[in-house]
Amino acid sequence: MVCGSSEDLWICLVCGNVGCGRYTSEHAQQHYLETHHNYAMALSDNRVWDYAGDYFVHRLFQNKEDGKLIEKGGSDENEAKIEGIQLECMHLLTSQLESQRKYWEEMVDQAQAQGAKKYEDVCSELEQAMSQLQVTNKKVEELGSERQSLSHRNLQLSNKFTQTLRDLSNERELNKSLIKNQEMWRKKVVDVEEVASKQQVEITELKEQLRDVMFYIEASQAIKKEDGQVQDDIRDGTVVVGPSTSSDSNRRRKKQR
Repeated sequence: MVCGSSEDLWICLVCGNVGCGRYTSEHAQQHYLETHHNYAMALSDNRVWDYAGDYFVHRLFQNKEDGKLIEKGGSDENEAKIEGIQLECMHLLTSQLESQRKYWEEMVDQAQAQGAKKYEDVCSELEQAMSQLQVTNKKVEELGSERQSLSHRNLQLSNKFTQTLRDLSNERELNKSLIKNQEMWRKKVVDVEEVASKQQVEITELKEQLRDVMFYIEASQAIKKEDGQVQDDIRDGTVVVGPSTSSDSNRRRKKQR
């Protein structure tokens, strides 16, 4: 028996298969379509249904000798046979119910085993998921710390970049100012060089004039000295003529003039 229903059950009078009626899931009729066992008896009132003729039959029973269904008679012997058939049907029903009980117990055991296995699998998956979640949470915390560190580093770099731009701007302004000052100092240097050049010329001229003056003074002193010597010579009656000295004196006088 594979029918899960407990109401409106019919038992096949040929093989003892138990199935539900047409008002539930029609397992009894499905059994007839698969096996062509024509007769089934309702367990609720012992009525017999003929699937081939599609009607109830109440005067059929199973012959114990050949197992064929025969029409019910009115004698005590036939009544006894019918009772035997009913007892046999009850035995088949009990056997089928026991089979059904074992079947459903096996199904329950299988379901419990599958449920336990599924529960173990789910627990294992849950444990793995929790472990993975812990790893993920730890990674998230590490990434959060790293993000804060990177944000702080980014802020420092941004401030440093801003300061660098500010310093660069100041350096550019200072460079412009230095360029302007350089031009100004270059002009001043040129002016100083011109003044120095003029002064150098003046110094050179003054040196020449000073040399001439010194030459003149020396010449004058030499002349005075020579004049004194001449006077002494004249006084002593001796005249000494120095042509080279007189010639040099004349040249010096001409140059001084």
